Amino acid sequence: MLSIVQDAVARERQLAFDYVRADGERSARTVDPLGLVAKGTSWYLVARGASGLRTFRVSRMTGATVLASGFE
Repeated sequence: MLSIVQDAVARERQLAFDYVRADGERSARTVDPLGLVAKGTSWYLVARGASGLRTFRVSRMTGATVLASGFE
């Protein structure tokens, strides 16, 4: 999963994925991936979505797809 997210960040392409929150709630997301941050042994995606800037734990992402559309 990390390599897919890295690819989206490097190529400045939107990223679509399913996300499982810590409480178990699942949701589909499409974001503008801005960067990756490592904290300890965990990776986090910093991204801009419809509701503003968010962080997503990469290990909670599934089914990630790099989209053709870019962003600024």
